[in-house]
Amino acid sequence: MELAQGHHNQLPREAAVLAKAGSSKQLKHKASSMTVRKQLGLGIGVLWLILVGMLLINAWQSRQSIHAEREQSMVNVVGMAKTLMAYYESQVSSGVISETEAKRRAAEEISAMRFDGDNYVYAVDGNLKIFSHPKRPTGQDVAQVEDPYGVKIFQTVVEKGSQEGSGFVSYSSNFPRDGEKTPQVKAYVAEYKPWNIYVVSGVFMGDINSIVKAQLIKSGIVALIAGALVTAVFWLLINNILRRLGGEPSYAASVVERIAGGDLTAPVELRSGDNYSLLHDIKRMRDGLSESVHAIHRTSSAVDHGAGEIASGNQELSSRTEQQASALQQTSASMEEITATVRQSADSADQARQLARQATETSRIGQDAITSAVRSMSDITDGARKITDIISLIDNIAFQTNILALNASVEAARAGEQGRGFAVVAGEVRQLANRSADAAQDIKTLIESSNQQVTEGAARVGTANERMQEIDVQIQRMTDLLGEIAAATREQTGGIEQITEAVSQMDQTTQHNAALVEQTAAAASELEQRSLELRQVVGRFKI
Repeated sequence: MELAQGHHNQLPREAAVLAKAGSSKQLKHKASSMTVRKQLGLGIGVLWLILVGMLLINAWQSRQSIHAEREQSMVNVVGMAKTLMAYYESQVSSGVISETEAKRRAAEEISAMRFDGDNYVYAVDGNLKIFSHPKRPTGQDVAQVEDPYGVKIFQTVVEKGSQEGSGFVSYSSNFPRDGEKTPQVKAYVAEYKPWNIYVVSGVFMGDINSIVKAQLIKSGIVALIAGALVTAVFWLLINNILRRLGGEPSYAASVVERIAGGDLTAPVELRSGDNYSLLHDIKRMRDGLSESVHAIHRTSSAVDHGAGEIASGNQELSSRTEQQASALQQTSASMEEITATVRQSADSADQARQLARQATETSRIGQDAITSAVRSMSDITDGARKITDIISLIDNIAFQTNILALNASVEAARAGEQGRGFAVVAGEVRQLANRSADAAQDIKTLIESSNQQVTEGAARVGTANERMQEIDVQIQRMTDLLGEIAAATREQTGGIEQITEAVSQMDQTTQHNAALVEQTAAAASELEQRSLELRQVVGRFKI
């Protein structure tokens, strides 16, 4: 599994190297073309190759180990035989036994030696005659003994010992063994120079192959079972992973890559009944992102549109507010001028009222004079001069009344619509004054022309008295009207002052509103910019 994962992980590292050289896309295409099962099969194949290689290496090492053990056994047993001969040679040197007896005893003991089962040791002298052999008689000439392939066995062994002192020799045996007609033998020879004897030990190599083969079969069975278990576990794990993924990892990676790139229309193919895999979750994520981004698109568009309308509306409102503030300033100035005018009209009305009071007093004096004239009518001749003076006085009063009426008309004209009634009264007063002047002139003319018309003059004086009473009533009425006009003007002055104060407050409020409108316009402009940035951010998503 580690080898398979190592091989699988090697691909991304190669892709990173090729990406620096500009070939990452081709490598990704090659990597994605191999499915996980193919990669698993490749990894399992490598695993089986490794297992087979390990079995072969183990078998070879086992063969080499057994071979080395047997060679060491041959070396040891030959060394023991040489030690035995050296012992008997020392006995001969010490005179304990004869050389012949020593060689006999050594040959017997060497012939009886065994190692590793039934393997034996034998000795041949330099003349190629048997010194000691468990299967051949002593003294037998073996110079011409050959193996099945024509190799002179004993001659080859002796030549090896004489040339190198010791060494290994391989040949074939003439004795069948374990079903082998010509079993392979490997022998070790060592020269014992004091007696010119060559000690030889040999082993059959065929059983080594049988042992290694048996071990290889056992190891192969174990490896087969282990490999089968590992393969089954790998297969189950990969199938479980694929079921959890819902498909190939390369396909899931490509879908995620498209979604990460902003493509929310990337199709996600699911197996039938798949509602728990990674691809199913990716599809849910894609659908959720698509809905969210779509909602953000709609919201950002609406916000952008609304922010634009708010910005344009605030700009227009700001312009209109500035116009309204300017108009309110003008209105405030006009109201101040109207207030001054109304105050002046109120002052003029007070003055006219004073004049009307004076006219009333004058009218009362005229009435008293006319009453005196009526009482003195019997003595009119004597009082003609008085009458003339009185008539002159009346003439002067009429003249002054005329002037007062003119002034009242001028003040009424200044008062405008509110002084219209006062103008009418002033006109009537003027007309009465003119009539009084005419009447006084007529009286004066009549008195001057004839005292005989005293009776007629008395009558006319009575008429003048009635007229004067009427004038007195009208002057009183004019006085009352002027009082009402003055009171109304004062009330208007107070109301206009309140209006002026309200207009001033409205002007301040309008200025404050204009500042708020400018702030709102700036906020709406910033909101529009943020909305544009939001649209640019979500614009990378394809829905």
